[in-house]
Amino acid sequence: MILHQILFRAGIVEVTPTSADDLWILRRIIAGGDYIETDTRRVAKQKGEFQRPDKGERIKVRIVLEVERAGLDSQLDRLRISGKIRDVSTEFLAKGSFHSVIVTPNHRLTLRKQRWSEVEKRLLSQPDEKNTSFVVVTIDSREAGVGRVDGTHLQLYPSVQSGQSGKQYNEPKGIGAGYFKRVEHLVQNIGMGEAGMLFIAGPGLVKNQFSNYLTTEMGSNMVIRLLEGVDLSGEDGVYSALRSKNLRDTLEGSKLAKVLNLLEEAVKRLSTKNPSVSIGLKDCLKAAQDGSVEAVIISDKIFEGLVNEDLLVKFLNLVEKFGGESFLVDHTTDAGKQATALGGAVALLRYGR
Repeated sequence: MILHQILFRAGIVEVTPTSADDLWILRRIIAGGDYIETDTRRVAKQKGEFQRPDKGERIKVRIVLEVERAGLDSQLDRLRISGKIRDVSTEFLAKGSFHSVIVTPNHRLTLRKQRWSEVEKRLLSQPDEKNTSFVVVTIDSREAGVGRVDGTHLQLYPSVQSGQSGKQYNEPKGIGAGYFKRVEHLVQNIGMGEAGMLFIAGPGLVKNQFSNYLTTEMGSNMVIRLLEGVDLSGEDGVYSALRSKNLRDTLEGSKLAKVLNLLEEAVKRLSTKNPSVSIGLKDCLKAAQDGSVEAVIISDKIFEGLVNEDLLVKFLNLVEKFGGESFLVDHTTDAGKQATALGGAVALLRYGR
């Protein structure tokens, strides 16, 4: 989260969310009666005898919205904020009319509240180092899988094919002209400069050749780490790399490593029938009301069910109020799959219930 301006006494903050985690934080902060000011796009249709009725120009509009409702979609990378227009920079939108704004990562906005609670201040001001970003490339002579992790959320990209078949681990030119270049281009385009590290894994020696290509031939200043023990490439290789103990040891202290360690502890407590763990949203909510939740992990898969999103926000803010931590995890990752299997929510408690 980029914090451009924080004026809690005046009730105003100006921010740019940079990840799905940041959108979830905004979802927990924005409430009915708040005001947001941001840019949106509107189709301005031209009127005239010779204009086609379906033609129009998309123009940027500055809008002030009184919030009635905010909600995330199932992919968690789009926050929809709906309400009435209180001010607008163009005549194409009327004051008082109902409008929705879609906020995605890197969408700047100003939020105004009459009163900021301590929980809301803490959520907005939490340090960015909790949201470690890195890129994983799992590569062999046939294909390369590429994924970017922000916090605990994984974004997979289409695998890059070399055009060569068979397990032949040759020099880059033997693998196929332009193969390494295409992979490098994809890594650069997905924001490698903003991510902390690049992890390269896969069977054979191709991962070493690709690393040398980046550091030597391209003169790259990327922070590169080779991961051993990952014998798959492509999309399956990315998932395998994220389960790697070597990766977790390298990322010690990151949000992802912390979540994985918490889940291991939760499974251990469950297997020994330790009462200081709760699973499922209903039981976790009861524990939060007692102030006993030390940390809770929520799978984003929970949004596909019949969960009341406002209740979920209230629950997690209650956890934070009593000094607990909350983590939203991507259900496609190992951590997310474990949390989903445990009812979508798992909480470690300070004491048994």
